[in-house]
Amino acid sequence: NGGAATGVNNTSQSVNAGILVGMSRILAAKPNGQSAVDRQVSITSATVAHELGHSCGLKDIYTERNGVLLSAEGPLQKEWISEDWGTQSEEIHYYGQELTHPNLIRRLLMFGVRSDNKRDIPVGSVYGLDRNGTDRNVFVGITDPDGGAEIIRSPEHF
Repeated sequence: NGGAATGVNNTSQSVNAGILVGMSRILAAKPNGQSAVDRQVSITSATVAHELGHSCGLKDIYTERNGVLLSAEGPLQKEWISEDWGTQSEEIHYYGQELTHPNLIRRLLMFGVRSDNKRDIPVGSVYGLDRNGTDRNVFVGITDPDGGAEIIRSPEHF
C-alpha cells in the first residue's frame, strides 16, 4: 500500500528535518559573536538525542531559569512525577528514596542545560521549570500512544 509507506516516509522526513533544524540552531548560535565552528563545539550523542526529543514534541525542563529557582526541593513526591511513579509502594518508587527532585531533573534527557549525566526519559510529564521559568508539569517523556495502558519500565542501565 503506497499510502502507508508514504506516511512512514513523511514521519521519517519530519523527524529528520526536526533533528536538522535543532542541530542547525546549535551550530548557528553565536554567543559572544562566535559560531559553534569558531568555538569548536563538539556535538555529542546526548545533544543529538536531546534534539530528537524536541522533534518528538518533548520540551526542555530546568531547575533554574531566568533567575527563578525550582520550588520543589527534597525527596521525590508522587505529584511531581505522577505518570512515572511506577507500581511500587508509595515509599519505594521507581527512582528510589535517595534521589532529590532537582537531581532527577538534571539527569533527564530533556534537561535544558548541557550535562554529561542527562540520559533518562521518563513516562509523561515532570514538575519543573519550563523555558520561561514557569513552574508546571513539563512534557519531557514518553506516553502510551493508545492512551490507556500503563507503560511498564524495566530498564537495564549499562
